[in-house]
Amino acid sequence: MKTRTVYETKIGPQLPDDMNAEMDRVVKRWDELPQEEALRLLFVTDLHHWKGGNQLRTARAIQELTHRLPLDAVVCGGDHSLNGPLGDFMESQREIMRELSAAACLVLPLKGNHDDNSIHDFYHHPGSAGHVVFPEDSFDLYVQERQDAVTLDPEHPLGLYYFCDIPEKRVRIVVLNIIDIPYCVTEKGNLQYNGQWKYAFSDRQLNWVAHKAFDFSSKADAQN
Repeated sequence: MKTRTVYETKIGPQLPDDMNAEMDRVVKRWDELPQEEALRLLFVTDLHHWKGGNQLRTARAIQELTHRLPLDAVVCGGDHSLNGPLGDFMESQREIMRELSAAACLVLPLKGNHDDNSIHDFYHHPGSAGHVVFPEDSFDLYVQERQDAVTLDPEHPLGLYYFCDIPEKRVRIVVLNIIDIPYCVTEKGNLQYNGQWKYAFSDRQLNWVAHKAFDFSSKADAQN
């Protein structure tokens, strides 16, 4: 059975009154909805967090909601941090991912076009890739701690796409990576393809989607 890593939050317990009021409104609205056995997701995206910034409160609010609502997963749609010097950028990425991952349910992060930080070199260090976050580092940020809960493409794990099964709901969540591009540094020292603006699904990812991601033949109830 796959397990989920439990993270300890570093955020203080107090949230602003307006955020508490909004969470109360969401919970009240939830209680008014038909209680069907549907997949229950919380989707958050484009936080563009900076270390120590107010988006930590957003992460804290998400933690609270995952305790108050019977959610199956939180999906984080990418662009987790503001771009900047590599050290600061990585610190802000680790900080916001740690706090989001302290939710009471599974957390599934995606990679956004800002998350390789290539825009910082493009504008501030032309001809350099010194502040780029390469796929290996993105893997450590988004996938490493939840490998037991998701299924990667074994032939291309750094592609950062995967699926996750919710057996009790008979649902599979498939997470794709629209910036699955070659991270090649040219002789001049810059990236051949800049992830900020160059979007692509690799052939390997598309082949995985076509032949693996939606292959349920191994499931006992695949015909139902």
